[in-house]
Amino acid sequence: GGTSDSAATNVPWWTVFDDPQLDALVHATLEHNRDLRAALGRIERARALARADAAALLPSGSADITTGRARVPAVTSSTGQARTEDRIGASVTASWEIDLFGRLRSAAHAGDFEAAASASDLAALRAALLADVASTYFGWQGAQAQSQALTEIVTGQQKQLELARARLDLGATDELDVRRAQSELRTSEARLAGLQGELARLASSIAVLSGRFPQDLALQ
Repeated sequence: GGTSDSAATNVPWWTVFDDPQLDALVHATLEHNRDLRAALGRIERARALARADAAALLPSGSADITTGRARVPAVTSSTGQARTEDRIGASVTASWEIDLFGRLRSAAHAGDFEAAASASDLAALRAALLADVASTYFGWQGAQAQSQALTEIVTGQQKQLELARARLDLGATDELDVRRAQSELRTSEARLAGLQGELARLASSIAVLSGRFPQDLALQ
């Protein structure tokens, strides 16, 4: 019936993930971003943090420009419908968002921000805020899973290196076997350090968006 269909469409989109931690994060973000002018600043700071992190991964002197086709999810689409569009830039930004944030920045100069901005732009700002929080949270979860798996690999490689050294002392292998084990361990340790840095950056972005300090997140 029409009532059940209406109720279904009013279900918050983030609840479909059945993740209590995400639910709590979204509610805290909404609670701490009642001032939408402040929310605009938080989104821009979090995205600047992400761009700086991406730029740091580029080789020195390389161009920070990429092109491609990307799927814009319904939750961050100006029309409310998912679509595919051309995107240019290392920090992939939809063209409609550039226009949206341009209008919001202009409104931010007014004495009454919420009166100067249109209702649709304010709704889009809230949607962008929650979409950024959710996508950053899922990025954190993915990096955390990789970090845990790589930590186990490093532990195994440390044991392999110890075994190779013991075999070398007994004359059961040569120095090449030890150097190979050392190289594999160093590579994994470097990857793990990079993941730990990514986790810290993502946690900082989540904290910025939700209006809190990273140490207050207690993400699991």
